[in-house]
Amino acid sequence: MRTYGSVKGVLMKKYKRFVLILMLLAIGLLTACGNTAPKSEEIPPQQNSLVIEEASLLRFNDDEGSAKLMQYFEDGNVPEEAVFLYDQMGSNPKITITDPEKIRELYQLLSMVTVTEETYESITDCYHFVQFKLEDDLYIHYSFEGSKIWCYGGHNYSIENSKKLFAFMQELTEEYRG
Repeated sequence: MRTYGSVKGVLMKKYKRFVLILMLLAIGLLTACGNTAPKSEEIPPQQNSLVIEEASLLRFNDDEGSAKLMQYFEDGNVPEEAVFLYDQMGSNPKITITDPEKIRELYQLLSMVTVTEETYESITDCYHFVQFKLEDDLYIHYSFEGSKIWCYGGHNYSIENSKKLFAFMQELTEEYRG
C-alpha cells in the first residue's frame, strides 16, 4: 500500500518529467524558428543547464567521466562529436554526428535514462552504445544491452526511460544511412 508521501513523490517525478518535456519542446520550437539572436544576447551557461535527476545514469556512482560530461554541458559547451550504435543484430553501422543540436538532444535523452537496480540479466546480439568526444580526445562511453540494460563497471543494471533515447538513435541511424 502506498502512503500519501510516496504517492506525492511519484506525482512530483511525473510533474518534473512533464516540465522537462515541455522545456525540450520549447527549445525545439525556438531552434526550428531560426533563433538568430546575436551572441551577446544568448543565455548564460548557468541558466541554460539541464536539471538531471538523482536516479539518472549520468549521476550513477559519482562516475568521474559522467561528471566531466555534465560539467562540460553545464559550462555551455557541446562535444565536437558523438558516436553511437543502434544495433539491430549487426545490421546497423556506427553513426558519427557533429551537429551540435543533435548532440545536445542525444545528451538530454541520455540524461533522462534512470537506473533502477543491478540485474543478472543479459541480452546477446543487441548491443548499443553512445560515446561523446570532449576536448583533448577524452571519450565518455555508455554501453547497453537491448533497451533495458545498461552495462557499467562489469555489472548490468536495469534502466527505465530509455525508449526516447533509442527511438532517437534509430531515427538518426535511418537519416544518416539515407
